[in-house]
Amino acid sequence: MAKTEVASVKPTLTSVGERSAQAQREVAERLLVHIDQPLECFYDTWWDYLLEWEKEKGIEPDKYLDNWQKEVLDAFSKRNRVAVTGGNNVGKSTTASIIIWTYMKTRPYAVGMCTSIDSIQLSHVLWAELRRWYDRSPELIATFEFHGHSFYRRGCKDTWWMLARTARRQTDINQRSGGEHSTGLQGIHAPHVIMCIDEGSGVEDPNWEAAESSIREPDNKLFAISNPLKISGRMFEIFHNDTRRKYWYTRQVSYLECPRIDKKIAEEEIEMLGGLDSPVVQIRFLGQFPSRGSDDTLPTYDSVKRAMARSREYDLEAIDILTRLMDGGVPVDCFYTREQLDTFKEKFALEQETTFLPEHLYRSKVRMPKPPKRWLDMVAKYFAGPCRLGVDLARYGTSETVFAVRRGMRIVEVRPRYHIDTINVLGTIKELFEFYQGMDLAIIDKTGLYGDAVCDMLKIGDWKRIPAIAVGFGEEAICSDDFRNQATEMWFEVANNIEKMMMPYDLLLLTQLTTRTYGFTGKLLQKILEDKESMKRRKLPSPDRADAVTLSMKRVQIVSDEAVDDYSHEIQEPIVEGEFIVN
Repeated sequence: MAKTEVASVKPTLTSVGERSAQAQREVAERLLVHIDQPLECFYDTWWDYLLEWEKEKGIEPDKYLDNWQKEVLDAFSKRNRVAVTGGNNVGKSTTASIIIWTYMKTRPYAVGMCTSIDSIQLSHVLWAELRRWYDRSPELIATFEFHGHSFYRRGCKDTWWMLARTARRQTDINQRSGGEHSTGLQGIHAPHVIMCIDEGSGVEDPNWEAAESSIREPDNKLFAISNPLKISGRMFEIFHNDTRRKYWYTRQVSYLECPRIDKKIAEEEIEMLGGLDSPVVQIRFLGQFPSRGSDDTLPTYDSVKRAMARSREYDLEAIDILTRLMDGGVPVDCFYTREQLDTFKEKFALEQETTFLPEHLYRSKVRMPKPPKRWLDMVAKYFAGPCRLGVDLARYGTSETVFAVRRGMRIVEVRPRYHIDTINVLGTIKELFEFYQGMDLAIIDKTGLYGDAVCDMLKIGDWKRIPAIAVGFGEEAICSDDFRNQATEMWFEVANNIEKMMMPYDLLLLTQLTTRTYGFTGKLLQKILEDKESMKRRKLPSPDRADAVTLSMKRVQIVSDEAVDDYSHEIQEPIVEGEFIVN
Protein backbone atom coordinates (compact mmCIF):
# COMPACT_ATOMS: atom_id res chain seq x y z
CA MET A 1 0.00 0.00 0.00
CA ALA A 2 1.34 3.45 -0.86
CA LYS A 3 2.51 5.59 2.06
CA THR A 4 0.33 8.49 0.92
CA GLU A 5 -2.71 6.23 1.27
CA VAL A 6 -1.87 5.48 4.90
CA ALA A 7 -1.30 9.14 5.67
CA SER A 8 -4.73 10.01 4.28
CA VAL A 9 -6.50 7.81 6.84
CA LYS A 10 -4.59 8.89 9.95
CA PRO A 11 -7.71 10.14 11.78
CA THR A 12 -9.33 6.68 11.54
CA LEU A 13 -6.39 4.63 12.72
CA THR A 14 -7.10 5.23 16.40
CA SER A 15 -10.84 5.60 16.41
CA VAL A 16 -11.27 3.96 19.84
CA GLY A 17 -10.81 6.50 22.61
CA GLU A 18 -9.37 9.98 22.33
CA ARG A 19 -5.66 10.44 21.77
CA SER A 20 -3.51 13.43 21.20
CA ALA A 21 -2.51 14.49 17.71
CA GLN A 22 1.06 13.52 18.54
CA ALA A 23 0.00 9.98 19.51
CA GLN A 24 -1.93 9.65 16.25
CA ARG A 25 1.13 10.72 14.25
CA GLU A 26 3.27 8.18 16.11
CA VAL A 27 0.82 5.37 15.33
CA ALA A 28 0.65 6.36 11.66
CA GLU A 29 4.43 6.49 11.42
CA ARG A 30 4.71 3.02 12.94
CA LEU A 31 2.21 1.68 10.43
CA LEU A 32 4.15 3.22 7.57
CA VAL A 33 7.23 1.32 8.71
CA HIS A 34 5.34 -1.89 9.39
CA ILE A 35 3.71 -2.06 5.97
CA ASP A 36 7.08 -2.22 4.26
CA GLN A 37 8.88 -4.06 7.06
CA PRO A 38 6.83 -7.02 8.30
CA LEU A 39 9.67 -8.23 10.54
CA GLU A 40 9.67 -4.85 12.33
CA CYS A 41 5.93 -5.23 12.80
CA PHE A 42 6.43 -8.70 14.27
CA TYR A 43 8.99 -7.53 16.80
CA ASP A 44 7.02 -4.42 17.79
CA THR A 45 3.76 -6.34 18.18
CA TRP A 46 5.11 -9.22 20.24
CA TRP A 47 8.24 -7.80 21.85
CA ASP A 48 7.16 -8.54 25.43
CA TYR A 49 6.35 -12.14 24.52
CA LEU A 50 9.68 -12.54 22.72
CA LEU A 51 11.55 -11.28 25.77
CA GLU A 52 9.79 -13.88 27.91
CA TRP A 53 10.69 -16.50 25.32
CA GLU A 54 14.33 -15.43 25.54
CA LYS A 55 14.30 -15.81 29.32
CA GLU A 56 12.67 -19.24 29.14
CA LYS A 57 14.55 -20.77 26.19
CA GLY A 58 17.71 -18.68 26.05
CA ILE A 59 16.97 -17.84 22.40
CA GLU A 60 17.31 -14.25 21.23
CA PRO A 61 14.14 -12.66 19.78
CA ASP A 62 15.68 -12.25 16.33
CA LYS A 63 16.18 -16.03 16.23
CA TYR A 64 12.54 -16.82 17.03
CA LEU A 65 11.51 -17.02 13.38
CA ASP A 66 13.26 -19.47 11.07
CA ASN A 67 14.95 -18.14 7.94
CA TRP A 68 12.24 -19.57 5.68
CA GLN A 69 9.56 -17.75 7.72
CA LYS A 70 11.41 -14.46 7.30
CA GLU A 71 11.62 -15.10 3.55
CA VAL A 72 7.88 -15.74 3.35
CA LEU A 73 7.05 -12.61 5.38
CA ASP A 74 9.19 -10.55 3.04
CA ALA A 75 7.59 -12.16 -0.04
CA PHE A 76 4.10 -11.47 1.34
CA SER A 77 4.91 -7.76 1.64
CA LYS A 78 5.85 -7.69 -2.05
CA ARG A 79 3.57 -10.23 -3.75
CA ASN A 80 -0.21 -10.62 -4.00
CA ARG A 81 -0.16 -14.41 -3.90
CA VAL A 82 1.98 -16.60 -1.64
CA ALA A 83 1.76 -20.39 -1.23
CA VAL A 84 3.70 -22.53 1.24
CA THR A 85 3.85 -26.30 1.53
CA GLY A 86 5.72 -27.87 4.39
CA GLY A 87 6.25 -30.93 6.49
CA ASN A 88 4.53 -31.44 9.83
CA ASN A 89 5.37 -29.00 12.65
CA VAL A 90 7.60 -26.69 10.64
CA GLY A 91 5.56 -23.61 11.61
CA LYS A 92 3.11 -23.05 8.75
CA SER A 93 0.19 -22.03 11.01
CA THR A 94 2.42 -19.71 13.02
CA THR A 95 3.53 -18.00 9.83
CA ALA A 96 -0.06 -17.66 8.61
CA SER A 97 -1.14 -16.13 11.95
CA ILE A 98 1.68 -13.58 11.95
CA ILE A 99 0.88 -12.62 8.36
CA ILE A 100 -2.84 -12.20 9.09
CA TRP A 101 -2.29 -10.08 12.21
CA THR A 102 0.36 -7.98 10.47
CA TYR A 103 -1.99 -7.27 7.59
CA MET A 104 -5.04 -6.57 9.77
CA LYS A 105 -3.25 -4.09 12.03
CA THR A 106 -1.41 -2.18 9.27
CA ARG A 107 -4.27 -1.66 6.78
CA PRO A 108 -7.19 0.65 7.49
CA TYR A 109 -10.56 -1.04 7.20
CA ALA A 110 -8.96 -4.33 6.22
CA VAL A 111 -11.30 -7.30 5.71
CA GLY A 112 -10.63 -10.97 5.12
CA MET A 113 -11.59 -14.61 5.39
CA CYS A 114 -9.86 -17.79 6.49
CA THR A 115 -10.93 -21.21 5.28
CA SER A 116 -9.80 -24.80 5.60
CA ILE A 117 -10.93 -28.30 4.66
CA ASP A 118 -13.25 -28.73 7.66
CA SER A 119 -14.39 -27.05 10.89
CA ILE A 120 -11.99 -29.07 13.07
CA GLN A 121 -8.91 -28.03 11.08
CA LEU A 122 -10.07 -24.43 10.93
CA SER A 123 -11.13 -24.06 14.58
CA HIS A 124 -8.50 -26.14 16.33
CA VAL A 125 -5.48 -25.32 14.21
CA LEU A 126 -5.44 -22.00 12.33
CA TRP A 127 -8.05 -20.09 14.33
CA ALA A 128 -6.62 -21.41 17.62
CA GLU A 129 -3.14 -20.26 16.53
CA LEU A 130 -4.53 -16.81 15.70
CA ARG A 131 -5.98 -16.69 19.21
CA ARG A 132 -2.65 -17.63 20.80
CA TRP A 133 -0.86 -14.80 19.03
CA TYR A 134 -3.68 -12.43 19.94
CA ASP A 135 -3.31 -13.29 23.63
CA ARG A 136 0.46 -12.68 23.45
CA SER A 137 0.12 -9.03 22.37
CA PRO A 138 -1.30 -6.32 24.68
CA GLU A 139 -1.56 -4.09 21.61
CA LEU A 140 -3.79 -6.56 19.74
CA ILE A 141 -5.94 -7.17 22.82
CA ALA A 142 -6.49 -3.43 23.20
CA THR A 143 -7.17 -2.89 19.51
CA PHE A 144 -9.18 -5.94 18.36
CA GLU A 145 -12.04 -7.98 19.78
CA PHE A 146 -11.66 -11.74 19.23
CA HIS A 147 -14.56 -14.24 18.99
CA GLY A 148 -15.07 -17.89 18.04
CA HIS A 149 -15.40 -17.36 14.30
CA SER A 150 -14.43 -13.73 13.82
CA PHE A 151 -12.42 -10.84 15.13
CA TYR A 152 -12.74 -7.15 14.37
CA ARG A 153 -11.24 -3.75 15.14
CA ARG A 154 -12.92 -2.24 18.17
CA GLY A 155 -15.39 0.38 17.04
CA CYS A 156 -15.28 -0.87 13.43
CA LYS A 157 -17.17 -4.16 13.66
CA ASP A 158 -18.75 -3.88 10.21
CA THR A 159 -15.82 -2.40 8.31
CA TRP A 160 -12.60 -3.89 9.73
CA TRP A 161 -12.89 -7.64 10.30
CA MET A 162 -11.74 -11.21 9.68
CA LEU A 163 -14.07 -14.22 9.42
CA ALA A 164 -13.55 -17.99 9.61
CA ARG A 165 -15.48 -19.94 6.99
CA THR A 166 -15.31 -23.70 6.42
CA ALA A 167 -14.83 -24.91 2.85
CA ARG A 168 -17.83 -27.21 3.08
CA ARG A 169 -20.39 -28.51 0.59
CA GLN A 170 -24.10 -27.94 1.00
CA THR A 171 -27.13 -29.34 -0.81
CA ASP A 172 -29.66 -27.36 -2.77
CA ILE A 173 -32.74 -29.45 -3.54
CA ASN A 174 -33.63 -27.10 -6.38
CA GLN A 175 -30.49 -27.97 -8.35
CA ARG A 176 -30.86 -30.68 -10.99
CA SER A 177 -27.21 -31.75 -11.00
CA GLY A 178 -27.42 -33.64 -7.73
CA GLY A 179 -27.73 -30.55 -5.59
CA GLU A 180 -24.19 -30.25 -4.24
CA HIS A 181 -22.34 -26.96 -4.42
CA SER A 182 -19.62 -25.23 -2.45
CA THR A 183 -20.66 -22.27 -0.32
CA GLY A 184 -17.87 -22.10 2.24
CA LEU A 185 -16.15 -19.01 0.88
CA GLN A 186 -17.46 -15.92 -0.84
CA GLY A 187 -15.47 -13.38 -2.80
CA ILE A 188 -14.78 -10.01 -1.15
CA HIS A 189 -14.00 -6.78 -2.97
CA ALA A 190 -12.36 -3.89 -1.13
CA PRO A 191 -9.07 -1.96 -1.25
CA HIS A 192 -7.54 -4.06 1.55
CA VAL A 193 -8.49 -7.74 1.44
CA ILE A 194 -6.64 -10.76 2.79
CA MET A 195 -7.74 -14.34 2.06
CA CYS A 196 -6.06 -17.26 3.82
CA ILE A 197 -6.47 -20.91 2.81
CA ASP A 198 -5.30 -23.57 5.27
CA GLU A 199 -4.64 -27.13 4.06
CA GLY A 200 -5.08 -25.94 0.50
CA SER A 201 -4.49 -29.41 -0.97
CA GLY A 202 -7.87 -30.50 0.36
CA VAL A 203 -9.87 -27.35 -0.43
CA GLU A 204 -12.11 -27.67 -3.47
CA ASP A 205 -11.86 -25.50 -6.56
CA PRO A 206 -15.04 -23.41 -5.97
CA ASN A 207 -13.56 -22.09 -2.71
CA TRP A 208 -10.24 -21.44 -4.38
CA GLU A 209 -12.07 -19.56 -7.12
CA ALA A 210 -13.91 -17.43 -4.55
CA ALA A 211 -10.61 -16.55 -2.86
CA GLU A 212 -8.82 -15.85 -6.16
CA SER A 213 -11.68 -13.65 -7.36
CA SER A 214 -10.97 -11.31 -4.43
CA ILE A 215 -7.49 -10.44 -5.71
CA ARG A 216 -8.49 -7.44 -7.79
CA GLU A 217 -6.60 -4.45 -6.35
CA PRO A 218 -2.92 -3.72 -5.62
CA ASP A 219 -3.17 -4.45 -1.88
CA ASN A 220 -5.36 -7.57 -2.10
CA LYS A 221 -3.53 -10.64 -0.77
CA LEU A 222 -4.01 -14.42 -0.93
CA PHE A 223 -1.97 -16.69 1.35
CA ALA A 224 -2.20 -20.50 1.19
CA ILE A 225 -0.53 -23.15 3.34
CA SER A 226 -0.75 -26.92 3.21
CA ASN A 227 0.83 -30.27 3.61
CA PRO A 228 1.39 -31.34 -0.02
CA LEU A 229 -1.12 -34.15 0.27
CA LYS A 230 -1.92 -35.02 -3.34
CA ILE A 231 -0.64 -34.50 -6.85
CA SER A 232 -3.86 -32.93 -8.09
CA GLY A 233 -6.00 -29.91 -7.27
CA ARG A 234 -5.33 -26.18 -7.20
CA MET A 235 -2.48 -26.25 -4.67
CA PHE A 236 -0.59 -28.75 -6.80
CA GLU A 237 -1.19 -26.66 -9.92
CA ILE A 238 0.21 -23.54 -8.24
CA PHE A 239 3.53 -25.34 -7.77
CA HIS A 240 3.60 -27.25 -11.07
CA ASN A 241 1.46 -25.47 -13.68
CA ASP A 242 3.69 -22.81 -15.25
CA THR A 243 0.73 -20.64 -16.21
CA ARG A 244 -0.36 -20.39 -12.56
CA ARG A 245 3.04 -20.56 -10.92
CA LYS A 246 4.37 -17.37 -12.49
CA TYR A 247 1.77 -15.35 -10.52
CA TRP A 248 2.71 -16.90 -7.15
CA TYR A 249 5.58 -16.88 -4.73
CA THR A 250 5.94 -20.54 -3.77
CA ARG A 251 7.97 -22.12 -0.99
CA GLN A 252 8.44 -25.75 0.03
CA VAL A 253 9.70 -26.21 3.62
CA SER A 254 11.62 -29.27 4.79
CA TYR A 255 12.06 -30.44 8.39
CA LEU A 256 15.76 -29.60 7.92
CA GLU A 257 14.86 -25.89 7.85
CA CYS A 258 13.20 -25.96 11.27
CA PRO A 259 15.65 -25.92 14.24
CA ARG A 260 12.86 -26.91 16.67
CA ILE A 261 12.49 -30.37 15.10
CA ASP A 262 14.77 -33.01 16.60
CA LYS A 263 16.70 -34.21 13.55
CA LYS A 264 17.74 -37.53 15.08
CA ILE A 265 14.16 -38.53 15.91
CA ALA A 266 12.98 -37.31 12.49
CA GLU A 267 15.59 -39.37 10.67
CA GLU A 268 14.65 -42.48 12.65
CA GLU A 269 11.01 -41.98 11.60
CA ILE A 270 12.06 -41.42 7.98
CA GLU A 271 13.94 -44.71 7.97
CA MET A 272 10.98 -46.58 9.49
CA LEU A 273 8.63 -45.09 6.89
CA GLY A 274 10.71 -46.31 3.94
CA GLY A 275 13.26 -43.57 3.32
CA LEU A 276 13.21 -40.38 1.26
CA ASP A 277 11.40 -42.01 -1.69
CA SER A 278 8.36 -42.82 0.45
CA PRO A 279 5.35 -40.59 -0.36
CA VAL A 280 4.60 -40.26 3.37
CA VAL A 281 8.13 -38.98 4.05
CA GLN A 282 7.98 -36.58 1.12
CA ILE A 283 4.74 -35.09 2.47
CA ARG A 284 5.34 -35.14 6.23
CA PHE A 285 9.04 -34.35 6.38
CA LEU A 286 10.21 -32.78 3.12
CA GLY A 287 7.19 -30.62 2.36
CA GLN A 288 7.21 -31.92 -1.21
CA PHE A 289 4.41 -33.20 -3.36
CA PRO A 290 4.94 -36.96 -3.56
CA SER A 291 6.70 -38.40 -6.60
CA ARG A 292 3.71 -40.73 -6.84
CA GLY A 293 0.24 -40.35 -5.39
CA SER A 294 0.88 -43.09 -2.84
CA ASP A 295 2.53 -46.49 -2.67
CA ASP A 296 -0.43 -47.99 -4.54
CA THR A 297 -0.69 -45.63 -7.49
CA LEU A 298 0.69 -46.20 -10.98
CA PRO A 299 2.63 -45.03 -12.84
CA THR A 300 4.79 -42.69 -10.74
CA TYR A 301 4.65 -38.93 -11.10
CA ASP A 302 8.37 -38.72 -11.88
CA SER A 303 8.16 -41.40 -14.59
CA VAL A 304 5.32 -39.60 -16.41
CA LYS A 305 7.22 -36.31 -16.14
CA ARG A 306 10.23 -38.03 -17.73
CA ALA A 307 8.04 -39.37 -20.55
CA MET A 308 6.82 -35.83 -21.23
CA ALA A 309 10.37 -34.49 -21.05
CA ARG A 310 11.58 -37.09 -23.56
CA SER A 311 8.96 -35.94 -26.03
CA ARG A 312 9.95 -32.31 -25.56
CA GLU A 313 13.69 -33.01 -25.87
CA TYR A 314 13.18 -35.11 -29.01
CA ASP A 315 11.15 -32.40 -30.72
CA LEU A 316 13.53 -29.64 -29.62
CA GLU A 317 16.39 -31.46 -31.35
CA ALA A 318 14.30 -31.85 -34.52
CA ILE A 319 13.38 -28.15 -34.47
CA ASP A 320 17.04 -27.20 -34.00
CA ILE A 321 18.03 -29.28 -37.06
CA LEU A 322 15.34 -27.69 -39.23
CA THR A 323 16.05 -24.12 -38.10
CA ARG A 324 19.78 -24.54 -38.72
CA LEU A 325 19.03 -25.83 -42.22
CA MET A 326 16.67 -22.91 -42.87
CA ASP A 327 19.26 -20.41 -41.62
CA GLY A 328 21.84 -22.06 -43.88
CA GLY A 329 19.70 -21.48 -46.97
CA VAL A 330 18.53 -25.07 -47.42
CA PRO A 331 14.96 -25.24 -48.81
CA VAL A 332 12.72 -26.84 -46.18
CA ASP A 333 9.03 -27.53 -46.77
CA CYS A 334 7.58 -27.22 -43.26
CA PHE A 335 4.03 -26.62 -42.09
CA TYR A 336 5.40 -24.22 -39.45
CA THR A 337 7.17 -20.96 -40.17
CA ARG A 338 10.62 -20.15 -38.83
CA GLU A 339 9.03 -17.78 -36.29
CA GLN A 340 6.56 -20.42 -35.11
CA LEU A 341 9.37 -22.91 -34.53
CA ASP A 342 11.17 -20.35 -32.34
CA THR A 343 7.95 -19.79 -30.39
CA PHE A 344 7.58 -23.53 -29.77
CA LYS A 345 11.16 -23.67 -28.47
CA GLU A 346 10.38 -20.90 -25.99
CA LYS A 347 7.22 -22.61 -24.79
CA PHE A 348 8.94 -25.98 -24.50
CA ALA A 349 11.54 -24.36 -22.25
CA LEU A 350 8.69 -23.45 -19.86
CA GLU A 351 6.99 -26.84 -20.21
CA GLN A 352 3.79 -25.16 -21.37
CA GLU A 353 1.12 -26.87 -23.40
CA THR A 354 1.21 -25.66 -27.00
CA THR A 355 -0.69 -26.01 -30.25
CA PHE A 356 2.35 -27.81 -31.64
CA LEU A 357 1.71 -31.11 -33.47
CA PRO A 358 4.73 -33.41 -34.01
CA GLU A 359 3.05 -34.87 -37.11
CA HIS A 360 3.43 -31.53 -38.90
CA LEU A 361 7.09 -31.34 -37.94
CA TYR A 362 8.19 -34.81 -39.02
CA ARG A 363 6.43 -34.53 -42.38
CA SER A 364 8.79 -31.67 -43.26
CA LYS A 365 10.78 -32.20 -46.46
CA VAL A 366 14.45 -31.19 -46.60
CA ARG A 367 15.20 -30.32 -50.24
CA MET A 368 18.82 -31.43 -50.53
CA PRO A 369 20.43 -34.55 -52.08
CA LYS A 370 21.61 -35.92 -48.74
CA PRO A 371 19.62 -34.62 -45.78
CA PRO A 372 21.37 -34.90 -42.37
CA LYS A 373 21.44 -38.52 -41.21
CA ARG A 374 20.21 -37.55 -37.75
CA TRP A 375 17.11 -35.94 -39.27
CA LEU A 376 16.37 -39.03 -41.37
CA ASP A 377 16.84 -41.27 -38.32
CA MET A 378 14.48 -39.12 -36.23
CA VAL A 379 11.80 -39.17 -38.92
CA ALA A 380 12.12 -42.95 -39.32
CA LYS A 381 11.89 -43.46 -35.55
CA TYR A 382 8.86 -41.18 -35.28
CA PHE A 383 6.89 -43.07 -37.94
CA ALA A 384 8.00 -46.55 -36.75
CA GLY A 385 5.53 -48.86 -35.06
CA PRO A 386 1.74 -49.06 -35.27
CA CYS A 387 -0.39 -45.95 -35.28
CA ARG A 388 -3.50 -46.42 -33.12
CA LEU A 389 -6.34 -44.28 -31.86
CA GLY A 390 -7.77 -44.63 -28.35
CA VAL A 391 -11.22 -43.12 -27.79
CA ASP A 392 -12.65 -42.66 -24.29
CA LEU A 393 -16.32 -41.72 -24.53
CA ALA A 394 -17.84 -39.33 -21.99
CA ARG A 395 -19.89 -40.87 -19.19
CA TYR A 396 -21.03 -37.80 -17.27
CA GLY A 397 -21.94 -34.21 -18.05
CA THR A 398 -18.57 -32.89 -16.87
CA SER A 399 -16.54 -35.70 -18.44
CA GLU A 400 -14.54 -35.34 -21.63
CA THR A 401 -14.62 -37.46 -24.74
CA VAL A 402 -10.92 -37.88 -25.46
CA PHE A 403 -9.07 -39.03 -28.60
CA ALA A 404 -5.47 -40.18 -28.00
CA VAL A 405 -3.18 -40.90 -30.97
CA ARG A 406 -0.25 -43.26 -30.51
CA ARG A 407 2.69 -43.90 -32.82
CA GLY A 408 4.80 -46.79 -31.56
CA MET A 409 5.65 -45.95 -27.94
CA ARG A 410 4.79 -42.27 -28.34
CA ILE A 411 1.50 -40.55 -27.52
CA VAL A 412 1.47 -37.94 -30.25
CA GLU A 413 -1.77 -36.11 -29.55
CA VAL A 414 -4.42 -36.02 -26.82
CA ARG A 415 -7.55 -34.27 -28.07
CA PRO A 416 -10.30 -33.66 -25.47
CA ARG A 417 -13.85 -32.65 -26.41
CA TYR A 418 -16.82 -31.66 -24.23
CA HIS A 419 -20.49 -32.38 -24.99
CA ILE A 420 -19.80 -34.08 -28.32
CA ASP A 421 -22.53 -36.11 -30.02
CA THR A 422 -22.18 -39.38 -31.92
CA ILE A 423 -21.88 -37.78 -35.36
CA ASN A 424 -19.07 -35.54 -34.16
CA VAL A 425 -17.36 -38.53 -32.52
CA LEU A 426 -17.47 -40.35 -35.86
CA GLY A 427 -16.34 -37.24 -37.71
CA THR A 428 -13.36 -36.76 -35.40
CA ILE A 429 -12.33 -40.41 -35.80
CA LYS A 430 -12.50 -40.05 -39.60
CA GLU A 431 -10.53 -36.79 -39.46
CA LEU A 432 -7.76 -38.38 -37.39
CA PHE A 433 -7.56 -41.44 -39.67
CA GLU A 434 -7.16 -39.16 -42.67
CA PHE A 435 -4.57 -36.95 -40.99
CA TYR A 436 -2.31 -39.59 -39.43
CA GLN A 437 -0.60 -41.68 -42.09
CA GLY A 438 -0.80 -45.42 -41.52
CA MET A 439 -3.34 -45.39 -38.68
CA ASP A 440 -4.65 -48.95 -38.61
CA LEU A 441 -7.10 -49.26 -35.71
CA ALA A 442 -9.43 -47.32 -33.44
CA ILE A 443 -9.83 -48.82 -29.94
CA ILE A 444 -13.02 -47.45 -28.45
CA ASP A 445 -14.34 -47.52 -24.90
CA LYS A 446 -17.66 -49.39 -24.89
CA THR A 447 -19.40 -47.18 -22.27
CA GLY A 448 -22.36 -49.49 -22.03
CA LEU A 449 -23.52 -50.08 -25.59
CA TYR A 450 -22.39 -46.69 -26.86
CA GLY A 451 -18.92 -47.85 -27.95
CA ASP A 452 -20.38 -50.88 -29.74
CA ALA A 453 -22.78 -48.58 -31.57
CA VAL A 454 -19.94 -46.32 -32.68
CA CYS A 455 -18.00 -49.35 -33.98
CA ASP A 456 -21.06 -50.59 -35.84
CA MET A 457 -21.55 -47.20 -37.49
CA LEU A 458 -17.91 -47.17 -38.59
CA LYS A 459 -18.69 -50.21 -40.75
CA ILE A 460 -21.31 -48.45 -42.84
CA GLY A 461 -21.72 -45.40 -45.03
CA ASP A 462 -18.89 -42.88 -45.23
CA TRP A 463 -17.07 -44.57 -42.32
CA LYS A 464 -16.90 -48.13 -43.64
CA ARG A 465 -13.15 -48.14 -44.31
CA ILE A 466 -12.26 -47.41 -40.63
CA PRO A 467 -11.34 -50.53 -38.61
CA ALA A 468 -12.40 -50.34 -34.98
CA ILE A 469 -12.94 -52.50 -31.92
CA ALA A 470 -14.86 -51.76 -28.73
CA VAL A 471 -13.26 -52.58 -25.38
CA GLY A 472 -15.07 -52.77 -22.06
CA PHE A 473 -13.00 -51.59 -19.11
CA GLY A 474 -14.81 -54.07 -16.88
CA GLU A 475 -14.37 -57.05 -19.20
CA GLU A 476 -12.07 -59.97 -18.38
CA ALA A 477 -8.37 -59.24 -18.88
CA ILE A 478 -6.18 -61.15 -21.33
CA CYS A 479 -3.94 -62.16 -18.42
CA SER A 480 -6.79 -62.81 -15.99
CA ASP A 481 -4.54 -64.40 -13.37
CA ASP A 482 -2.72 -61.08 -12.94
CA PHE A 483 -5.46 -58.53 -13.59
CA ARG A 484 -9.12 -58.37 -12.57
CA ASN A 485 -10.30 -56.61 -15.71
CA GLN A 486 -9.25 -54.90 -18.93
CA ALA A 487 -8.91 -51.47 -17.27
CA THR A 488 -6.38 -52.78 -14.75
CA GLU A 489 -4.42 -54.58 -17.47
CA MET A 490 -4.27 -51.54 -19.73
CA TRP A 491 -3.17 -49.19 -16.94
CA PHE A 492 -0.41 -51.60 -15.94
CA GLU A 493 0.60 -51.82 -19.60
CA VAL A 494 1.29 -48.09 -19.55
CA ALA A 495 2.99 -48.24 -16.14
CA ASN A 496 5.27 -51.10 -17.24
CA ASN A 497 6.30 -49.32 -20.43
CA ILE A 498 6.38 -45.73 -19.17
CA GLU A 499 10.20 -45.49 -19.20
CA LYS A 500 10.14 -46.19 -22.97
CA MET A 501 7.22 -43.89 -23.77
CA MET A 502 6.99 -40.28 -24.87
CA MET A 503 3.99 -38.06 -24.13
CA PRO A 504 2.91 -34.49 -24.82
CA TYR A 505 3.06 -32.04 -21.91
CA ASP A 506 -0.46 -32.04 -20.48
CA LEU A 507 -1.00 -31.22 -16.81
CA LEU A 508 -4.39 -32.93 -16.60
CA LEU A 509 -3.00 -36.08 -18.21
CA LEU A 510 -0.08 -36.02 -15.77
CA THR A 511 -2.44 -35.71 -12.80
CA GLN A 512 -4.87 -38.36 -14.02
CA LEU A 513 -2.15 -40.92 -14.73
CA THR A 514 -0.60 -40.56 -11.27
CA THR A 515 -3.52 -40.39 -8.84
CA ARG A 516 -5.49 -43.57 -9.51
CA THR A 517 -4.77 -46.39 -7.05
CA TYR A 518 -4.90 -50.17 -7.31
CA GLY A 519 -5.29 -53.07 -4.90
CA PHE A 520 -5.53 -56.85 -4.80
CA THR A 521 -8.65 -58.96 -5.16
CA GLY A 522 -7.49 -61.74 -2.84
CA LYS A 523 -7.19 -64.18 -5.74
CA LEU A 524 -3.46 -64.89 -5.47
CA LEU A 525 -1.74 -61.73 -6.82
CA GLN A 526 -4.57 -60.55 -9.05
CA LYS A 527 -4.63 -56.74 -9.13
CA ILE A 528 -7.63 -54.45 -9.51
CA LEU A 529 -7.75 -50.77 -10.44
CA GLU A 530 -9.63 -48.25 -8.32
CA ASP A 531 -13.12 -47.69 -9.71
CA LYS A 532 -14.37 -44.28 -10.72
CA GLU A 533 -16.95 -44.02 -7.94
CA SER A 534 -14.12 -44.36 -5.44
CA MET A 535 -12.17 -41.66 -7.27
CA LYS A 536 -15.21 -39.41 -7.16
CA ARG A 537 -15.46 -39.86 -3.39
CA ARG A 538 -11.81 -38.79 -3.17
CA LYS A 539 -12.76 -35.60 -5.08
CA LEU A 540 -10.83 -36.71 -8.16
CA PRO A 541 -12.23 -36.12 -11.66
CA SER A 542 -12.89 -38.89 -14.14
CA PRO A 543 -9.50 -39.87 -15.69
CA ASP A 544 -10.73 -39.49 -19.27
CA ARG A 545 -7.42 -38.45 -20.84
CA ALA A 546 -5.52 -41.21 -19.07
CA ASP A 547 -8.12 -43.80 -20.15
CA ALA A 548 -7.80 -42.71 -23.78
CA VAL A 549 -4.03 -43.12 -23.57
CA THR A 550 -4.33 -46.60 -22.06
CA LEU A 551 -6.78 -47.59 -24.80
CA SER A 552 -4.34 -46.48 -27.49
CA MET A 553 -1.62 -48.59 -25.84
CA LYS A 554 -3.79 -51.69 -25.41
CA ARG A 555 -2.34 -55.04 -26.37
CA VAL A 556 -3.99 -56.18 -29.57
CA GLN A 557 -3.39 -59.90 -30.09
CA ILE A 558 -5.59 -60.73 -33.07
CA VAL A 559 -8.37 -58.63 -34.56
CA SER A 560 -10.52 -60.56 -37.02
CA ASP A 561 -13.48 -58.24 -37.24
CA GLU A 562 -15.11 -58.09 -40.68
CA ALA A 563 -14.14 -54.47 -41.09
CA VAL A 564 -10.50 -55.42 -40.65
CA ASP A 565 -10.79 -58.51 -42.83
CA ASP A 566 -11.63 -56.16 -45.69
CA TYR A 567 -7.96 -55.18 -45.59
CA SER A 568 -6.98 -58.84 -46.22
CA HIS A 569 -4.59 -58.94 -43.27
CA GLU A 570 -4.58 -59.39 -39.54
CA ILE A 571 -3.36 -56.87 -37.03
CA GLN A 572 -1.21 -58.78 -34.60
CA GLU A 573 1.20 -57.85 -31.82
CA PRO A 574 3.03 -60.88 -30.45
CA ILE A 575 3.45 -61.32 -26.71
CA VAL A 576 6.72 -62.92 -25.65
CA GLU A 577 7.12 -63.91 -21.98
CA GLY A 578 4.50 -61.39 -20.98
CA GLU A 579 6.23 -58.48 -22.72
CA PHE A 580 4.42 -56.25 -25.21
CA ILE A 581 6.40 -56.00 -28.44
CA VAL A 582 5.55 -53.20 -30.84
CA ASN A 583 5.62 -54.11 -34.54
